[in-house]
Amino acid sequence: MIFLMLQNNFTGGLLENYANCSSLERLRVNNNSLSGRIPDGIWSLSLLKLIDLAMNQFKGPVTSNIGEAKSLAQLFVSNNRFSSELPEEISNVSSVVEMELMYNQFSSGIMVRIGELKNLNNMHLEGNLFPVGPRNLLVHVFL
Repeated sequence: MIFLMLQNNFTGGLLENYANCSSLERLRVNNNSLSGRIPDGIWSLSLLKLIDLAMNQFKGPVTSNIGEAKSLAQLFVSNNRFSSELPEEISNVSSVVEMELMYNQFSSGIMVRIGELKNLNNMHLEGNLFPVGPRNLLVHVFL
């Protein structure tokens, strides 16, 4: 199943029921005016290959159950208001090829384990609140 809502200026949030769509392979709701938190179960849908939430007004954390998203290849959450630190479990998503996390409010350094993502070709982190300094250096991954 594919769920598309692209560039329509839809408002509101994602319904909690979407987290129960076990056959969902692509979730694309980019470039709308959607807001609120993402239902926790969305992050861990086992068949989901693409999550595209970019250019909305979503907030809150990317939850630790993203580590269960075994098929996830592309994660696009740029230009939202996601916050908190990136969960360490994101490094368990070995299928991920591309992550666009820029222009949110993510904080804390990127964990060293991100280097374990051997299929990762592209990762964009700019425009967040990551600390800078000798005690909180970001790990830069160049693949």
